Amino acid sequence: MNDAPGQAAPRPARRPWRVALAEHARRFARGRPVEPEVQRAFEAYCDDLMGRASPWLLTFFIVVVVAWWPTDALLYAGQPRAQRALFTIRALIVIAHVFWLTLGRRALRRRPARWGTFIAVSEAWMLGAMAGVVGGLDTPWGYYLFIWPLASVGLARPLWDRMARVTVLGMGALACYVVASGTPLDDPRLPPAVSYMLFCCLFCGLVGHGMWLLLRENFVQRRLIESQRQRLDGFRQELEQQVAAQTSDLQVLSRRLETLREEERGWMARELHDALGQELTAARYALDLVRTRLSGADARVDGALVDIHRRLGLAHESVRRILQRLRPRVLDELGLSAALSWLA
Repeated sequence: MNDAPGQAAPRPARRPWRVALAEHARRFARGRPVEPEVQRAFEAYCDDLMGRASPWLLTFFIVVVVAWWPTDALLYAGQPRAQRALFTIRALIVIAHVFWLTLGRRALRRRPARWGTFIAVSEAWMLGAMAGVVGGLDTPWGYYLFIWPLASVGLARPLWDRMARVTVLGMGALACYVVASGTPLDDPRLPPAVSYMLFCCLFCGLVGHGMWLLLRENFVQRRLIESQRQRLDGFRQELEQQVAAQTSDLQVLSRRLETLREEERGWMARELHDALGQELTAARYALDLVRTRLSGADARVDGALVDIHRRLGLAHESVRRILQRLRPRVLDELGLSAALSWLA
């Protein structure tokens, strides 16, 4: 019912701020709500995207590791333990990546998120253990681990799944480093290292989640555009079919009208030929008979009869021309070819 004049429309009830906050948090974590079919299609798209990108990333790391390998002897001269640790790390990374590029490529392609996480976590933990052998938190080796959470940015997974994986990766690498280096739990440098690693995991997780949201929004928009395009194609095809049907009906109607017009012209031609033409011919014969009987009777009468005979001839010729324009008899009696020859 409409509101009475002068009465303000009721305002919609506001949701409690806790409900609104929970809804915004849910939307930030999962993205905007979509149909289950679209969500499944997006997950399959993410798996396919990671499966296609994984070989390139593995190859990139092999190239980087091999390219920087000769610099170890220069940068760590006089540190044989560090050189041995770096040699072991680089060799294991190259061997592992070659394995996943050859024998494990099919498994990585089929389950990119699972095996990609396994590769990143295993290499991060290995790096933490090997770096811990070289030195503890009083050396810069431990701080090389804080770059590893960046590996989770390219992981196309939802927020909580991503945060769990990046936390296992980063904190596990730091734990391996602490255990391998023999750092005591009461070391004053341990809490800041744990705090900074948690910050790196949180930051990289949020950056990766932002990229995931953009990827998801782009996918949903493309699906929506594709759906609209398919609907427009359906409308276009339906319209083309209707136009074709209407055109066919118009063609049939045009042929029917042409046939009716030809039939009408033929009927008029027959009527003119059979009725008016015969009457004019009979009138000319009757006038010739009158001229024969009254020949020499009166010069004025002869002149009038001659003039009437001439006018009847002109009328007869006019009827013949009309008949030819309406529908020549040769067209019905001898066909189109003979009619064209006669017209030429």
